[in-house]
Amino acid sequence: MATRHEARIIAMHILYSIDVCKLDKNEAFESYFKISEIQNIDNIREFLNEVVDGTINNLKLIDSEILKVMKNWDLDRLADIDRTILRLATFELFFMDNVPINVVINEAIDLSKEYSTDNSGKFINGILDSLKMKREVFGK
Repeated sequence: MATRHEARIIAMHILYSIDVCKLDKNEAFESYFKISEIQNIDNIREFLNEVVDGTINNLKLIDSEILKVMKNWDLDRLADIDRTILRLATFELFFMDNVPINVVINEAIDLSKEYSTDNSGKFINGILDSLKMKREVFGK
């Protein structure tokens, strides 16, 4: 049985493939599961689809919110994987009230530590912390 952490890993890979490799969503899913050891996702399928579809469908708003808190940065300057992790976490922060904020941030930091550079965790934490404060201002 897969966990939500594993769902976030899958979502990260799929969103990365869509962004960087320019695959469509179905191609990205198919490509991931051809090489993945995780095959039984029945218990996380709904969550996985929600975060992937939600991130894709709200990408302009998500990118806009990330850009508002980044000082003198452009999304294209970010490492591709960091951009993907930030987008996924930002979707969860702003659109998924049933996931605790600290869980979203900790998961994003863990993903960055595992899949990106040593410094990415601190950078992602800073961006998400600013987004968290912004979310709290709007009463979510």
